[in-house]
Amino acid sequence: MKYSLIPYFLKKSFMITLILGVIAYGYIFKLGFSFTDELCALLFCIIYICYTFKYNLINKEMSQTFSILILFFIYSCLWGQNIYKAALVDFIIISKPFLLFYVCYSLPINLNHKFKNNIKLLCITVSIICLFIGLSGMSTIRLIFQAESQMASTISILALLYLYCSPQKQKDIIITFLILSVGLLTTKSKFMGFYISYIFIFFLTKKINTNKIFCFRNILFTLILLSSILITTWEKTYNYVYTGGLSNENSAEMWARPALYMGMIDILKQYPILGSGMGSYANYASSLYYSPLYYQLGFDKIWGLTPEAPTFASDTFFPALVQYGLIGIFLFFLFWKKRVKESKLYFKNFANSNINYKICILIFIFFIIESLADSTFTQNRGMFMMGLLGIILKNGKDTYYQHKKRTNNTDNSKAIIANNP
Repeated sequence: MKYSLIPYFLKKSFMITLILGVIAYGYIFKLGFSFTDELCALLFCIIYICYTFKYNLINKEMSQTFSILILFFIYSCLWGQNIYKAALVDFIIISKPFLLFYVCYSLPINLNHKFKNNIKLLCITVSIICLFIGLSGMSTIRLIFQAESQMASTISILALLYLYCSPQKQKDIIITFLILSVGLLTTKSKFMGFYISYIFIFFLTKKINTNKIFCFRNILFTLILLSSILITTWEKTYNYVYTGGLSNENSAEMWARPALYMGMIDILKQYPILGSGMGSYANYASSLYYSPLYYQLGFDKIWGLTPEAPTFASDTFFPALVQYGLIGIFLFFLFWKKRVKESKLYFKNFANSNINYKICILIFIFFIIESLADSTFTQNRGMFMMGLLGIILKNGKDTYYQHKKRTNNTDNSKAIIANNP
């Protein structure tokens, strides 16, 4: 595989993943095929392997991340609280978003003008179709997207992707806002939080201070933003946390999601360092191979977590982190801390840097909101969003170091001239 073909195959894979792995995923799933995202991830993996063997260029951080995941998998097989099959399924699921991110972050995938225009056209076309689907009612949304939440997160992806591929002028910010507005038809509180975040970041703040993240202005902005999100989603938040959780602490009818959050404490008490092992708690694998921990915690009597129908075992993401213990939780947040630092470093000194920096912030917000009440991070939409983040940071890094190299060359030339008058 020639080096010049790497960007070509990556762009084709990116487009295939967008169409089949995001836009049409729900409909394909309803037809009975549920491995679209795994096949898309495999496609990226094959490209990366070919590139690595051909040029012997390995992303060190990627190798470290997957080495850690493999060690956690081995630990889960030997000392985990569920069978090895559950650990294997969970290992594959948690690997997908990291795989897409690192492949897109490591390999050359510069999006040319023609490709960006095709992406923009696709985003607008699909958004218009989604508008008519949304206006047709919830039954139509469920028919096409499987659930309202999937349409909402798909709209979020299309909006950010359009903005990144656009010239990023004021009209593009408005078009992105109109695309996002289609998602309001889903009436999802999570999407409302993301929608408000976009309005605050692009319309109510002139510039985010990228030099001092914890300055007064940024802290005030964050507090106002969080307050606005909480106010607009208060009724559902109240139901999740209080009426569905704390007020019915000993009830067999306690809702699944609050139960999973409260169970985190018990899991960390029992398995504080390395956790309970992959596939043991708050994920799809723990429902496919029903986790013994659910019996210990009394979750087998909670609707949505019963052995007969553990439908909501993977209805959130953050509680699943206790599978990896305090070490795993620390490493997970260390990964995101580095992404925040990179987005600040690569985008603060260039013409369109502020827009790209804000897109990165919105991706961070997207995962925070989605992870509170869904397992989007490990699903098809989260996988694609991680790939998009990888592309943004990769191109930002290339631009940053090219600019730095030109600056150093200019400084060296000036120094030579000064020393040789």
